[in-house]
Amino acid sequence: MSETLLAKLDSSRKELLDLGLRNPLLNYKGSKVRGVKIIQEKSTSIFDLLVRNSKSMSFLSKTQKEDGPESLFEDVETEEQLEESYNDLRLQTNESDKVLQSRLLNTYYAANTSIEEQGYN
Repeated sequence: MSETLLAKLDSSRKELLDLGLRNPLLNYKGSKVRGVKIIQEKSTSIFDLLVRNSKSMSFLSKTQKEDGPESLFEDVETEEQLEESYNDLRLQTNESDKVLQSRLLNTYYAANTSIEEQGYN
């Protein structure tokens, strides 16, 4: 009796899963105008800084990196320099200043529209 009940529960759970093409969590395609690709970062370090340490982070564009006194995107030679770049408060991107600002603004507007229209974020 319990085996048939477990089998029925399992089949009911599988019916609830949305494995179709409309599920954006399974079928994610990067947008050309929204979202930012983060490079040279570890997700665990970002999580620690944002959640556990309650720090705020900013984005670093390609032009800001090149203009700085020490380029953050030069080939990192030592393990210490690599770990230091993981734990700074700047998320490195490979976009120029204007493109980065445009993509961040488009992402902001899309998120606000989604919250206003659907009522959740």
